[in-house]
Amino acid sequence: AEGRWRPASLGETLVARVAALAPASRPVVEAVSVAGRPVSEPLLGELLEASTTAIAGALRDALAGGVLVADAGAAGYRFRHELLREVVEVELLPGERRALHERFARLLASRPDLAEPSPAAAAAELAFHWAGADRVPEAYRASLAAAAAAEAVHAFGEAHDHLEAA
Repeated sequence: AEGRWRPASLGETLVARVAALAPASRPVVEAVSVAGRPVSEPLLGELLEASTTAIAGALRDALAGGVLVADAGAAGYRFRHELLREVVEVELLPGERRALHERFARLLASRPDLAEPSPAAAAAELAFHWAGADRVPEAYRASLAAAAAAEAVHAFGEAHDHLEAA
């Protein structure tokens, strides 16, 4: 059976989809892979220090390539499939992943208007990114704040999870 055509594995197919994107689209796709939620164009522009034109071009390429989709409910962009997001995130070097998480955390801490709209979700998002950045003191404080914010809206299970993380 040597030389016979074999269908590519799902992982290979997904990697090929991302590899077919323009090189300028890669930072946007990588940022969305660690975001933890659908990401808006303004957030991506600030995070990557890129113009709205550059972000729009990268998003258009990723949409056409079947990598990202517009998430109408969140007014942002997310991966078409969770497995595809995981493939992109796993391909990042650990230092790249930590750096992206730290950039998200610093940006969201300084620009709360770009964070999740509810205070509990915004606090949880900040804790998630500080932990992903391996910034222990910041992650600890953010997890305590996220627990308090979750408790304030009677999300006691989430508050417990944040306290355990702290």
